[in-house]
Amino acid sequence: MKNIFKENPSNEEENKKKGAALILDVIEKNDVWLFHDQLNDAYAALGGNGAAILKIDSQKFNNWLFNFVYDQTGKMSNEAAYKSTIKILKHRAEQSNLFELGVRVALFNKAIWYDLGGKNFIKIDEQGWSINETPQPVIFKRFG
Repeated sequence: MKNIFKENPSNEEENKKKGAALILDVIEKNDVWLFHDQLNDAYAALGGNGAAILKIDSQKFNNWLFNFVYDQTGKMSNEAAYKSTIKILKHRAEQSNLFELGVRVALFNKAIWYDLGGKNFIKIDEQGWSINETPQPVIFKRFG
């Protein structure tokens, strides 16, 4: 017998996810890169570039994660689910790519890069210099 009350049968499995499984699913379906730096600190690059990098065990990342999951799903999970998720993401980042992060200035791909904050940066290479916007490479550590 067909269930006429199912809103979207193809998403039935998706709707059953909750807790850490739901949070991880949202992260995996979006452009969030996990990596670690030269000090083995775990980070997430939001949007798949270096314009927004957050340390995974920071309160700022925790706040972003909570709001991002809610915006994507309309669902909220409990604090234990977020703590578990952060531990998993931190471990995945530590096992993932290494990016050497600089503060304000970095040497990358035969160029000197100067962080202007926000999405702007200066690239200085053999051809001269230019003020650029995203996509920014993952090279700067930001505080605040």
